[in-house]
Amino acid sequence: YIVNSIAWTKLDKEISFISYDNTIQLINVKTKKLAKLYQHSTRIRELLFISGNELLVDFGEPYTANIRQIDLNQAEPKSQVLVSSAFKDHSAAYFKTAKNEKTAFVSNRSGSYQIWLKENNALTQLTHFEKKPYITDMSFSANGENLLINLAFNWHVLNIKTGNLIKLKRPGKIIRSTIWQCHSNDNILTIADNNGILNLY
Repeated sequence: YIVNSIAWTKLDKEISFISYDNTIQLINVKTKKLAKLYQHSTRIRELLFISGNELLVDFGEPYTANIRQIDLNQAEPKSQVLVSSAFKDHSAAYFKTAKNEKTAFVSNRSGSYQIWLKENNALTQLTHFEKKPYITDMSFSANGENLLINLAFNWHVLNIKTGNLIKLKRPGKIIRSTIWQCHSNDNILTIADNNGILNLY
């Protein structure tokens, strides 16, 4: 899942792809060797080789998006807007009790992608990352105090009150489907690949 877009070069033995750090790389399909071709600070979305040494590249974000909620208990479910703006908002997590309601989401409203919290209609920026990491797949712990986050393809836990960010140790080379254990504030379940064998941890 690090590949956003792929394209053949004009040679039948090379494929280019965009990695998560906005780098265009080449891979030789015969030797499997990687070569860095180009990197940019702005997100690269699509690429197309138009000659042996000319490349057509699409920069920037494709759209703005709102955070919506759908209640499947309704006879005719309708979406309700939780967060609306002219910015790119995505990867939301939702937490609700009788007294409190909060939505954590990723937004570029401060100039770069950061984690924001909307709690009872008040907005707070939770993170101030400098390296512009790719952020996705957030979820609240059972008490709503911690966020599980996929940050630059590594899993972390962010404490909302203190701002402490803890990087989780990988149980395998590849981890996926990482979630909080039911009704837990401390335990996390993940699937990990160790030497080609998938196990639940």
